[in-house]
Amino acid sequence: MMASGSEQLPVLVFGTTVTALGAVRTFARLGHAVWTHTEPGDVVTLSRYYRPMPLPAAFDPKAPTAARLESILRALPTPKAFLLPCSDFWTEAATELPDDLKARFPACLSPREAIYTLTDKGRLAATMESLGLPHPRSFAIEREDDLAAIDDRVFESAFLKPKSSPLFLQVFKAKGLHVHSRAEALASFREVKAAGFEVILQEYIPGPPTGHFFIDGFMDRQHVVQARFARQRLRMYPPDFGNSTYMASVPVATVQPAMDALETLLRHLRYRGIFSAEYKRDPRDGTFHLIEVNARPWWYVGYAEHCRVPVCEMAYADALGLPLGQQPPYPIGARCVYPQFDAQEYRWRRSQGLQHASLLTYAGAWLTAHKPVFAWDDPWPAVSGALTQLGQSLRKRLGRA
Repeated sequence: MMASGSEQLPVLVFGTTVTALGAVRTFARLGHAVWTHTEPGDVVTLSRYYRPMPLPAAFDPKAPTAARLESILRALPTPKAFLLPCSDFWTEAATELPDDLKARFPACLSPREAIYTLTDKGRLAATMESLGLPHPRSFAIEREDDLAAIDDRVFESAFLKPKSSPLFLQVFKAKGLHVHSRAEALASFREVKAAGFEVILQEYIPGPPTGHFFIDGFMDRQHVVQARFARQRLRMYPPDFGNSTYMASVPVATVQPAMDALETLLRHLRYRGIFSAEYKRDPRDGTFHLIEVNARPWWYVGYAEHCRVPVCEMAYADALGLPLGQQPPYPIGARCVYPQFDAQEYRWRRSQGLQHASLLTYAGAWLTAHKPVFAWDDPWPAVSGALTQLGQSLRKRLGRA
């Protein structure tokens, strides 16, 4: 809606996975020319809307992210385009662009300090503490002696969490490492320290996946929230520190204390742009604790757009100084499922002998709910992924035969 018109700028998407795919589809469907820079073989490269961004002759894929971004933008022939970074790395790099490139490629971004506060879990915890906002108890761990100063009771339900998570996830295949004693914490700390990561020790808030709620939206240049979208996690995989596999939209009123606290945080940071915040409701007292905030589009941005929450269009309009319009009401109870990971959640429950819904119930969700990869007007990313998964499964079975 906000992005329509005869003088639409091209859109430059930097990112990977379903985050970039959702953003690309949104702008392409609105009639924009969309150029994408992603990793070779990423799911977005299978989209009918994918157009690879031209790279300079001397492009160095191993250069720092900020240097790569600048080299790509300087080589582009287009005089002006909207820039949409879809990962922490690209968002941080966009804040460091020279002024001439920021003018030529407008983006809807927060100040650099705000971005780094939200992407660094240690800085975020300290900021929440200073503002008196609910969050899990967190402890900065710089050296082994820091663990010695923490009360024994903290280790009964805690985990080590990276200050910045993307590379940690690649190395340890998890967003965090559970610890149940000081000795476990020390052993895990030595392991992550040896791998080059900085971590914090954080309280683990108990409760099932349904205790997780997400608030997605958009804050404009005047630091006013113009779009709000609340959703509840119904299933997740892996069972600890995993991602949502099945969820439903809920009224903002359901998470009003969390919404109020989030707005306080974002205004304090003078935030601007798309955001997605994860909260967990403590079953012991009902408090919503902030887990993390994505300062950019997120995995399920396409789901939000599907529910008429136009965060991508608002970012475009705000970057260009155009009217944003108003967010229409979004449907309550709208479901979204990621079948590939939801199937893994089903298999895990079955392997653990846990009570679970029937496979027929799961399949019903896979058929009827919104899906981040499959789209009727752009089916190949999902079809190709399904064929690849089927081939891998057949090879495994033949190998066991």
